[in-house]
Amino acid sequence: MPTPAAITEPPPPPPPPSPPQQQQHQHQNQQQQQQQQQQQQQQQQQQQQEVSYKFQALDILLLLLLLLLLLLLLLLLLLLLQHHHRHHYHQQQQQEEEEEEEEQQQQQQQRQHQHQQHDVVVHSILHQLVFSILRGRGSSNLRRQDSEEASKDIEKKKKKKNKEKEKEKEKEKDKGKEKEKEKEKGKEKEKEKEKKKKKKKKKKKKKKKKEKEESWRERKLFTCFSPRSISPLNSEKKKKKEKEKEKEKGKEKEKEKD
Repeated sequence: MPTPAAITEPPPPPPPPSPPQQQQHQHQNQQQQQQQQQQQQQQQQQQQQEVSYKFQALDILLLLLLLLLLLLLLLLLLLLLQHHHRHHYHQQQQQEEEEEEEEQQQQQQQRQHQHQQHDVVVHSILHQLVFSILRGRGSSNLRRQDSEEASKDIEKKKKKKNKEKEKEKEKEKDKGKEKEKEKEKGKEKEKEKEKKKKKKKKKKKKKKKKEKEESWRERKLFTCFSPRSISPLNSEKKKKKEKEKEKEKGKEKEKEKD
C-alpha cells in the first residue's frame, strides 16, 4: 500500500513541450488528476472502513466483557447458593443428630427408671419375706397387740361421735332459745301496737265528747240569742273547729307514718 504522503506530493514539472505536445500533456495531466482523485477517494473509503471495523471490534469486545461479567455474577450466585445449601444441610444434620441423641438419652433414662423400679419391687418383696419370716415367731403376740390397738381405736371413735352428738344437741338448744327470743320480741311489738291503738281510740272518744259539748253549748246560745246575732259567731266557731280538725288529722297522719 502506498503512503498518503507519497500520493499527495505533485510530480516534478516536465520540460516545456512543444504546442502539439502541450495538448497531449494537458490530457495526460487531467487523467493523472482524475486518477489521483480516485486514489484519494479510495484511500478515504479504506480509512473509513478501517475506522468502522475498529469501532465494530471495540463493540464486540465490550459485549464480550459484559458477557464475562454476567458469567462471573452467575458463578458467584451459584457459589452462594451452594454455600447456603450446604450450611442449611449441615444445620439439618446437626438437628437430626441432636434429636437422635436426645431420644437415646430419654430411652436410657427410661431404662434406668425401669431398672430402679424393678430393683425397688424386688427389694420390697424380699423385705416383706424377711419380715414375715421374723414375724412368724411372735405372730400371736402381734395379733393380740393388733386387736388391742383396734379396740382402742374403736373406743376413741365412739367417744368422738358422742362428743359430736352433744355439740349438735347444744347447737339445737341454742337455736331454740333464739327462736323463743324472737317470739318474745314479736309479742312485745304486738303489745306496743295494741297500746297505740288504745291511745288512738281514747283520743277519738275525747274529741267526740268535746264536739258534743260544743254542739250543746251552741244550741243553748242559739236559744238565747237571735239567729242574726249568732250567725257571725257560729261561722267563726265553725272555722276554728275546721282548723283544729285539720291540725288533728295532720298529727294523726304523722303518728301513723312514725
